[in-house]
Amino acid sequence: MALVKVWNDNIYPHVEKFKGKEIHIPSKEFIEMDYDDAKQFQGQFKPPLINGQGHDPRGFKMIRVENPPTSKANPLVNHANGATFSSEEELKASLKEYAHMAVREEKEAENALRKANEEHSAMMGEVKILMDEMRAEIGAVRKENEELRGAMGSAPFNLSDKEVRTLIANKKGGGKDANGTSGAKR
Repeated sequence: MALVKVWNDNIYPHVEKFKGKEIHIPSKEFIEMDYDDAKQFQGQFKPPLINGQGHDPRGFKMIRVENPPTSKANPLVNHANGATFSSEEELKASLKEYAHMAVREEKEAENALRKANEEHSAMMGEVKILMDEMRAEIGAVRKENEELRGAMGSAPFNLSDKEVRTLIANKKGGGKDANGTSGAKR
């Protein structure tokens, strides 16, 4: 990987241990480092310096890594063999030798991919409908559970199913207890 400049944008020099070596970068200056190492160095945690008034600005890590230089591809290169040509005609003539390697079913592959995407979208639509139905059912069960909790507020725990249904029905309609009586004093 290419060497890049690692800048210290702080007004104080930066000193930090990295991969067993102590790195010194003077204030507002740079050092050169491999791009991958520079990004690791930039992201490495350095504990802050604390003085009596809080964080000491001499400990602030203000590292900036320049991007590596990029090169432009030569449009007159035959990538099958690496040969470079001076004109497009020469390149086309050289590419004829490698015509058997060209992708011929590109449109077919593209259509197959498009069809697979459409099938996937249709299937996901069906899954969404099923999920909505399940959410509605879960909501109904939750509502029923809340009604049951409200009806069972102070009821004993040894009730039969019939008595529980009666409690719920009476809670909705009001009036009678689990024994089917109104509970009014006689």
